[in-house]
Amino acid sequence: MYDNATIQAPNGTGTRVEQWDACEGRALSQPIDLGALRLTTKDQPSYATGRHREPGYTAVTVQGESDMHAVDPRTGGENEALRVHLGGNLVVAVFLEDSRHMAVMTAGGKMEMWSASPRAWSSSRSISRLKVSRP
Repeated sequence: MYDNATIQAPNGTGTRVEQWDACEGRALSQPIDLGALRLTTKDQPSYATGRHREPGYTAVTVQGESDMHAVDPRTGGENEALRVHLGGNLVVAVFLEDSRHMAVMTAGGKMEMWSASPRAWSSSRSISRLKVSRP
């Protein structure tokens, strides 16, 4: 469902997210209040949304926390079985288009590439950090 013609963006209220078909200019689901999902205990969290490797789900991270949540825009709920624990102090984490890798930005401004092989994902949701170096 999430493709190049689909955008997901906060609607200006800070915690509500809507999924839209940019080509047709129409909403694909009802707005979701991320605050109501209780993904964090922070008073004023900052959320980031992006592509999830599992079709039909949106990846949601909370700045400063270590989990990537899988939210279903059709139901407005989180699928806890698809939650990925990355450790550390995240700003945002997103699956890349090939879905075998993730880009992670830490609170210190460091960008990391993580390997998230489908086999490891389906059995234990384990991922490993790739070493990225300059040529």
